[in-house]
Amino acid sequence: MDYYTSVMLSDQILGSLRYLSLGKKNCELLLLFSRCYVARLEYFVINTWDLELAVNVLKEINRNELKHLVLICYEMISIHEICDVSDLFNLEFAALEVLEIGAGYRDLGLNSRFTSGIQMKKLETLRINCWCVDKELMQMITKFEMLKHLEIFMCDYADISYELVWKQLPNLKGPIEKLFV
Repeated sequence: MDYYTSVMLSDQILGSLRYLSLGKKNCELLLLFSRCYVARLEYFVINTWDLELAVNVLKEINRNELKHLVLICYEMISIHEICDVSDLFNLEFAALEVLEIGAGYRDLGLNSRFTSGIQMKKLETLRINCWCVDKELMQMITKFEMLKHLEIFMCDYADISYELVWKQLPNLKGPIEKLFV
């Protein structure tokens, strides 16, 4: 007995869609949804094993009104392997205010594909859950001018200097030490 079905939504329904959450079990729907440019999402959750697939979907959808993005990517690879988020931070988000990235026991980092231009100019809240954040990503985070709230849950604190982040992120509310859980 088949428990899944494919449904083609009309442009009218897609145009009114504001909130969407796609999980691991329906990752193939990500590709179908990526063809739905008419949707004007404000809140989008992507929970997938494949970061590249998630970024490809984000490249294809209309991101003009997206205010809150939750990206959970627990790809089945070696623990402590770097999860490169360069392609994500190279995307332009006109209205994004909250970005949450969950990478589990993986390190987050940027590689040479990162263009160094900040494409999330309205970002106020950044929440990261990972093993470790590399220095390049940490330096990029300090360039978010509107950032007011930063939460980084890491298992490895060795390469992070709280004072450096505090001086470069004066808009943050509260002591920087309390922002690192």
